[in-house]
Amino acid sequence: MIKSMTGFGRATLATNGNSLTVEIRSLNSKFLELNLRLPSVFSPAEMLIRTQLTKTLERGKVDVNISLGNATDDGLAHINTDAIKHYLNQLKKISGNTTDTAQYLPQLLTLPQVISAPKTVADDKQIKQLDKVLKEALTAFNSFRVQEGQQLEKEFKQQLKTFEKHIKQIEKIEPERIKNIRGKLQQALAELSVKAVADTGRLEQELIFYIEKLDVSEEKFRLRSHCRYFAEVLESNDANGKKLGFIIQEMGREINTLGSKANHATIQRHVVEMKDELEKMKEQIANVL
Repeated sequence: MIKSMTGFGRATLATNGNSLTVEIRSLNSKFLELNLRLPSVFSPAEMLIRTQLTKTLERGKVDVNISLGNATDDGLAHINTDAIKHYLNQLKKISGNTTDTAQYLPQLLTLPQVISAPKTVADDKQIKQLDKVLKEALTAFNSFRVQEGQQLEKEFKQQLKTFEKHIKQIEKIEPERIKNIRGKLQQALAELSVKAVADTGRLEQELIFYIEKLDVSEEKFRLRSHCRYFAEVLESNDANGKKLGFIIQEMGREINTLGSKANHATIQRHVVEMKDELEKMKEQIANVL
């Protein structure tokens, strides 16, 4: 089973008028590139959050956004209007309702409990809430990656079938190709009157050696073997994009060798089509975890 590096997950928890949201997005990358944004109240827990994310995400260019929406703690200081009204009422009683509010506002702001400083560090309860929401977002994120991986797996299996079809078509052409090569060689030798050469046995050996150099049986066998191995890795529990990428490289080598030895127009067309299919696989494999 394979997973895609492209993923999305989101989870929200609403408590006491606050809304805690974790959103995770990822694209493909050779390594893990983690971009974490979180409110200042959770700064002390940043390393723990990063460790948890690193263990789960593995690879990819990942953006993780943690936000507090509609929260009373928004990182800013707050003015307690009730306290100001209380102090104003006291001043009016003393001054006989002739108090100029604007005149005494600077002094009012310095009185106890008028300005409340924001909470700078999340408590244990908030940390537990964040951990819960983070796990929910990661679960949704991994589910997305699995679904995308299943679609990629279907495409890979279809491409493997395409390779097998091309190999079978090449096998149908093989007997005619070898026959044509032999005929051309014999005609060329006849025109050169090589039959008059003394060492006829040596000539036969050279002909056999030449035809063997054009034989593509080993390339077809190895290409089929790589395709089977690719399919096995797709089904394995430890499937990963890097291993599949290495197999694709080996498949490419066999296809290139087959093309260089083919010496046949129809086989060359099959080789070109297989190369085109292989390029598609290379693009897709870049998005496999």
